[in-house]
Parts: sequence; C-alpha cells; structure tokens
Amino acid sequence: MIIEQRNFGECSGPENFRRGGCHIPAMQAILLGRTTIGERALDVSRAIDIAADMPFADTDRIGIMGNSGGGTATYYASCTEDRIKALMPSCAFCTVEDSIFSISHCQCNFMPGMLKYFEMADLAVLLAPRPLVVVYGKKDNIFPEHGVLKAYEVAKEIYKKFGAEDKIRLVPGDEGHRFYEYPSWDVFREVTGW
Repeated sequence: MIIEQRNFGECSGPENFRRGGCHIPAMQAILLGRTTIGERALDVSRAIDIAADMPFADTDRIGIMGNSGGGTATYYASCTEDRIKALMPSCAFCTVEDSIFSISHCQCNFMPGMLKYFEMADLAVLLAPRPLVVVYGKKDNIFPEHGVLKAYEVAKEIYKKFGAEDKIRLVPGDEGHRFYEYPSWDVFREVTGW
C-alpha cells in the first residue's frame, strides 16, 4: 500500500502549493494543538486499519518504508503503532540537533518542545526489538552523515539493551538525499527474515 502524505499531491490541494507547501497546514496543525507529523502518523494507523481488514493481509508482517518526509513518518508512526513489525526510514533518521534544529527544513518536521524531552534516537526505546533498517546518503545536505551516525549509535545501544542488536542495521548510500534501493531491500529482508 502506498500512502500519499498530507500536504503532498492530492492530499494538499492545488491551492496549498501556491500558498507555500507544508508551511500553512503545519502552522494550522500547531494552532489546533497538533503537528503535521502526528497527523501523518495517524494516517498510517488508519491505512493499517484498512489493510488489516483485507482477506489476504498478513498482520504479522506489516512493514513500513519511506524516504525523507516519508522516512520521518515511518519512524514516528512506528513509535506509536505496534502493528508495524519492521521499519526502514530513509534520509530522515538523524539527531534533531544536527538536522532540523540547525538546517532549514520543512515545518512538517517540527514538534513543539521536543528537544526538552528527547532526541529522535531516544525513541528507539519504543521500537526495539522490532527490525529497524536506517538508510541514509553520505552526502545528504539536510540529514548530515555525522548526525545520522550519532543517532544510530544511540539507537544501537538501546537495541543492545533489548538483546536485539541483530535487528538494527545502517545502510549508507554514496550520494545525497534519496532512497538507495540496493542494498536496502536485501538488508531489510535479511533483518526481518521475510
């Protein structure tokens, strides 16, 4: 199943892009006490509701993958949705300090007060021991490699405490901000056994 995220394509409406992409809907969500990323995580849960009702669904093998904003939605949706059994965020997993805190990003990435309580990698405690494959580009200019590596080390330690160090992997790509199909899917299959 492919989900079109809020504020993109048909889920944004033609007027939105003339008004500034994600900016206005992200600010509207904040004014209503929500965040765009929270709304996207909810959309993932609703999509799983639909998929789980299909006669051919194998709810023991629900995996999620996304790149960039989709990778961010992948990560946060998996933190709140335990029906997701494996995840592969791409070009999204990084320390907040080294990415959205210090580099210009779309407002859809922000959660008010987040850094007072946790960094992105700290949330791996909500994911372990489920398989986690982190994909990144070595030359990504908005989720820089040094921040990815720092975050990965924190998440890896969390997985180790769960006795699941074999369930977390890092897949670097040689270029920038894009999905690296090979070897990512091979690593995903290896870690999940699917």
